[in-house]
Amino acid sequence: MVGDLAPLTRRAAAELVRSTGDDVDDFLHWVVSASAGALARVPLTLWVLLGAYREPSESIDATPLGLFTHGVEVLAAEHDPDRAHSWDDSTRQQRVAIASRVAAHLLFSARRSVHVDDNGLLTDVAVPLGQLVGADETAGLGTFEVTRRRVRETLETALFSRTRFTAQFAHSSFAAFLTARYLAERLHAPAPIPRLQLEELFLVTAADEPTAAIPERLRETAAWLLTHAPTKAMWLAHADPEGLLAHTALITHPGVREVLVNGLLDRADRIELFDRSWRHTRWDLAHPGLRTQLTEALTTVVDDTSDWPDVARARLALRLAHDSHSPDLADLLLDIVEDPAWPITLRRLAVSAAMAVDPAAVTITRLRATLATLQPPPDSQPPTPDWDGSQHEAPSELAAMLLRELWPAHLTFAEVSRFLRITASGAIKAHSPTRSSCYLAVFARRNFPPCWPGQNRSFESTESRSPSPASRTTTYMTTTCTA
Repeated sequence: MVGDLAPLTRRAAAELVRSTGDDVDDFLHWVVSASAGALARVPLTLWVLLGAYREPSESIDATPLGLFTHGVEVLAAEHDPDRAHSWDDSTRQQRVAIASRVAAHLLFSARRSVHVDDNGLLTDVAVPLGQLVGADETAGLGTFEVTRRRVRETLETALFSRTRFTAQFAHSSFAAFLTARYLAERLHAPAPIPRLQLEELFLVTAADEPTAAIPERLRETAAWLLTHAPTKAMWLAHADPEGLLAHTALITHPGVREVLVNGLLDRADRIELFDRSWRHTRWDLAHPGLRTQLTEALTTVVDDTSDWPDVARARLALRLAHDSHSPDLADLLLDIVEDPAWPITLRRLAVSAAMAVDPAAVTITRLRATLATLQPPPDSQPPTPDWDGSQHEAPSELAAMLLRELWPAHLTFAEVSRFLRITASGAIKAHSPTRSSCYLAVFARRNFPPCWPGQNRSFESTESRSPSPASRTTTYMTTTCTA
């Protein structure tokens, strides 16, 4: 029993999966893609995931909703037989329904745990068990009364972790999932919860903001609500698409994803200018209409004279394309890479996105052809403004991105070496105008030994340390080795 419910680290979970002979990396990637990490944290539901991974077509529904539904049911049937009394007053479906009520009650009261002894002195930090008792819930084909004993039996399942006096959900994702389940059932009821009431719960408005926002602690619940009841809760996707980004893997409904993408593109000027945290978010917004949405956003060529909203919209569209896993976007992205009318910054994003969605032979051939059109100055000449340019619009930056994506699998050293300079002292030098844009220098430092075969050579990278004339210096980072 202890082994079945023991909390697992990622390494421990990987060891258990490896012991079964399954591909650990592929399995963990599948778990993360399904946002099912909460189910992988205990052996009991880890085996549930492993079964769905092995036979996705014949076992349970392998969507996040299907996995969590099945996982919660498994945990609701798991209990410790050594506890004070046996389970003889509730069914598994009834315990899931009661757990959903508990989750919603904790959310509405802004508390994390239930006090199993009804201690009224602790109501500020825990919900007394008695407040969960009464009225009826629905499970299976009928309704049942929520009694004190049934609530206790629910709190003794593996869905909850227990101390001597309190019980709380074993993982926050269980609470978010079950709260959304509870609300979705009432949205589909003959007398549904008023939308205004839910808006007051989920959305926070500010006088200086044109839109509302979902508080961070409610975002996973909101995502699950969109999954349980996409048509009834679509207003959440319209209200705060940025707030839902971290949980888009849970939202599989194509209509909701389309609304999220449109919302993000409409807010691109603000997102690109102010909100940086979302760029590191793991998202999944792929849906059948994504190509059409991104094509419309990238149809008009953006140049250096374009207004910021147009530039921001194109930048965001390219980031969305990068994470879309949609090979049919490759042609559109490669057209941008090859078109000199687009700014270098956007062409760099298009290079990375094209390799992310379709690293096939056609993509590689077209990127190699673009790299061949970029001609750095000869070794005998200093770098020119036309090559090194300004901080973000230098051809050298586009060359560096192409080298990073194509080296070493698709380029020879001879093709790369023409972008590196050999000084009179025998140093390999990658020139760049500023400290923040030394892409060629970084590429060279990371990919090449600081020497040529058969000779003593050193590697140098020049960076302007400060734009101030009084303190403008050139820093040489040199490493010497003997071939």
